[in-house]
Amino acid sequence: LVPRGLGAAMADPVAVLNQALASIPVAAGYDISADVAGCYYVVTSSDGETASPLRIDVCSTCRQGRTHVVVDSAQTLQKLAGAGQATVFQLVAARRLRIEGDMGQLQALKSELEPHKQAMER
Repeated sequence: LVPRGLGAAMADPVAVLNQALASIPVAAGYDISADVAGCYYVVTSSDGETASPLRIDVCSTCRQGRTHVVVDSAQTLQKLAGAGQATVFQLVAARRLRIEGDMGQLQALKSELEPHKQAMER
């Protein structure tokens, strides 16, 4: 989700996304790595016991988080943005999406971010 407004089209997309996420506290301990068509990202929250914002960082090399997601293309990522479970299963079956490790992290993060979805899209 990339926020609209604030010159989002001209700004670094990761910085804009981190700005939008800064006001949304989530549980501590998220450690998700992603490879999107050869671009590497890490999504983390604090290691402590208190809630903190998510942070997304771009990496020069791929590192495995507790959960690792591999997406074959930007088009597949766009399909995932509004996808239901059936689409996810189709993309996994077609080997366009691979998820390894702790699936519970993805489920928990989705649940935590869902109430904030509309605010993040603005």
